[in-house]
Amino acid sequence: MGKRSPGAPGEGGQRGWRRRRVLATAGATTMGALAGCQSGSDDTGMSDRSDEHESAGTDSGSAEGAATGSRMYRVDAANSGHLSEARGPQEQPVEKWYEARTTISFITPAVADGTVHVGPELAASDGTVNWDGDFYERSPAIVDGRRYSVTFTELNTVSLDDTLNEWNYYFTTNPSAPTVVDGVAYLGYERGQLYALTTPGEDEEGFQADGEEVWSFQQPDDPESGLETGTFYAPAVAGDTVYASSPTHLYALTASDGSQKWVQTDVTGGVPTVVDGTIYLPAGEKIVARSTTDGSKEWESRVGSPNPVAVADGVVYANHNKLHAIDTTDGSVLWQTELPGAASTPGEFPTQGDSSPDLTSFGPSPPPVVADGTVYACSGGTISALDAASGGIQWSYDTNGTAAWTPAVADGELYVVVSDASPMDTDIYGRVVALTEP
Repeated sequence: MGKRSPGAPGEGGQRGWRRRRVLATAGATTMGALAGCQSGSDDTGMSDRSDEHESAGTDSGSAEGAATGSRMYRVDAANSGHLSEARGPQEQPVEKWYEARTTISFITPAVADGTVHVGPELAASDGTVNWDGDFYERSPAIVDGRRYSVTFTELNTVSLDDTLNEWNYYFTTNPSAPTVVDGVAYLGYERGQLYALTTPGEDEEGFQADGEEVWSFQQPDDPESGLETGTFYAPAVAGDTVYASSPTHLYALTASDGSQKWVQTDVTGGVPTVVDGTIYLPAGEKIVARSTTDGSKEWESRVGSPNPVAVADGVVYANHNKLHAIDTTDGSVLWQTELPGAASTPGEFPTQGDSSPDLTSFGPSPPPVVADGTVYACSGGTISALDAASGGIQWSYDTNGTAAWTPAVADGELYVVVSDASPMDTDIYGRVVALTEP
């Protein structure tokens, strides 16, 4: 496959994005540029893609449906981190291939129909560069034959059927990873803003139409403290409800129109995970379980992580240098395992989380993922596979890198972004690595 030709921003109906729209924010003031990885390659523009590409299918169409591979940030729209119909390497893996990059972003790749989507599109079979594009700033989503990706200040979509770039929305700064359900992308944004954006359709004349803003939600500033509201993390969607968390608030919003169902203000926020009527919210050194009915607290654990958790088969898995397994019924700790690999001190390594612009601890202890009774977790540059029931380490793989992000799991293999930069380096460079059983 060849490279895409750069498209001029103003060429709406020519090569490049068909239409562009600046996303107006209610009462917005420009927030300082978010700290994070700057991604890039030789191509700085986007255009219509002339190469053949297989359709991505219709996986992850519902919030709690089974996923057969990593196609969205935290696997599915509920942010469960659990792949119920996929498996990764069960035995000590070997490196199948790697693709070195002078600039990378810490994201979880999306894998669909033999392609690893990280910005550059890589063949899952051998790492061949099918298209040499910029790294995304957030983990992409592959849903219903369409790829949703965030590149610095815009959300854009590409149809994998006809290989055309379709539409994009501009933001002042980069939004969260997209959570996509039933043709709508939900994204958290700065100053307590949340957006629901439609996928494009056809107009009355049969031409491609631009996407539309379904609704937007603005969390008000705290009138007593005078504090500005914080950024919304990547939301979770379950049923007809969007669960959105900022550093201080947790909201339940109607998915169709953004109307507020309830709000809890006594929270320490993080990326929410919603499974079986319970919201699991990372809160620094603990995990808090809250009811989806009204947000009331069900329990809180004595261990936890500031990072997103994975929930599978009645257990919450949280990575904070140690991997903790927590019972979903009462928050008791079932087991905890020290992970191999020298993790960097939070705040020391210049990383950017998938959907949290202010949590520098994402780099050393990225979120775990669960597949086929195995938990895959990273600490520093080491990837480990643990038995989900006992916490026993099945194998560990040293990437010889400084840090490794949450791997994507698909077809018995792992795909992971690895940094080769030291904490003192200005630029972040590294590799996309594929691991497979020997």
